[in-house]
Amino acid sequence: MISQHFKSMAATALIVVTAFTILGTTAWGDIVNVIQKSEEQTIGVPIDRAVVIESAIPFAELSIANPAIADFSTLSDRTVYILGKLAGTTTLTLIDKKGNLISNVQIKVTTDLNELRKRLKEILPDEEIKVRSANDGIVLHGKVSSAEASNKAVLLANRYAPNLVSNLIDIESLTSKALITQTYTIETNHKFFRDLYTGTEKSAVKILSPADAQFSSLLLKLKSFKTKTKSYTLRPSKQIEFFVGGSVSYPHRDGDTILIKNFKNGADFSISGEMIENSDGAIRMNIGVIEQSVSQDEAIISNITNVFETQLTSLRHTVDMQNGSSLILIVAPNALNLTPYRGEQAQKRIQFFNRKNTNHERQIYAVHITLSDMN
Repeated sequence: MISQHFKSMAATALIVVTAFTILGTTAWGDIVNVIQKSEEQTIGVPIDRAVVIESAIPFAELSIANPAIADFSTLSDRTVYILGKLAGTTTLTLIDKKGNLISNVQIKVTTDLNELRKRLKEILPDEEIKVRSANDGIVLHGKVSSAEASNKAVLLANRYAPNLVSNLIDIESLTSKALITQTYTIETNHKFFRDLYTGTEKSAVKILSPADAQFSSLLLKLKSFKTKTKSYTLRPSKQIEFFVGGSVSYPHRDGDTILIKNFKNGADFSISGEMIENSDGAIRMNIGVIEQSVSQDEAIISNITNVFETQLTSLRHTVDMQNGSSLILIVAPNALNLTPYRGEQAQKRIQFFNRKNTNHERQIYAVHITLSDMN
């Protein structure tokens, strides 16, 4: 009975792991032997580090499921050298001389997060940055004082897990900022419209700052119109998105059926902000614009198909703002068509399908944006 029990124990593979790590300034750490009476054992290996495993039973053949994650080299018929290459999990299979399975060893290659934490503390000692793993990647979270510090942390983390870094870091100086938008729909005469868009023939969107000559007069004019006010919270690594404009109803042929569709005529805005270093709290506003306008060819109204087409134009503006300062975003659908008579004729075609717009003045949309602290 005892002899049979002894043979059963001898048949069980014993995995011995010899691990080497760098601790502080020492060359190599102590040798750690882990003995498991199990046919499956998970061995952790940092990227670009190595472990040596030893089997109690001599093996004749080895195979690894994914050589891109870890590589191996046989040192003897009992010991194997394993090198971690990429983050992930793979399996090392040990086979004896008779073709029987000795053991499946799970090799888990991970990023050396302890070393990354140490490097972040050295480079950004005054920042509160935390590091954790997520599948094969790295997640950064916590709080920093500026966008530059956040970018440095991401750049460093990418050296440990290229293109697998998620940035959830908050920038403290931006968490208390509010972006207040007041949207106006106004009618302007032809002269005011042309003066407003002088020199901006390539865009239907214009951004006015207090330094522009038309800013004060337009702001005064806006006070006589009704407004829709909305407040947004300006946070790091997140965009504020909103649409400014209206819609045009137009016919569309679908086989033998004519359908009336609504077309967005205006601009989609996306705004993000970042602190400017050494600027007493100034914010750099990155304003992305996607213009959506109606393009009309010379086809007559009876030719329903392709009378109206969609034109999309992408632009990007960068504006620096101090706390309490403001901007005016102006959107004039079809502003590019300033040719006399031709523009009026195009507008009449729109009015044929959209009876709401029956006057001869141009309709524009203005958004007054103010940056302030959260209450």
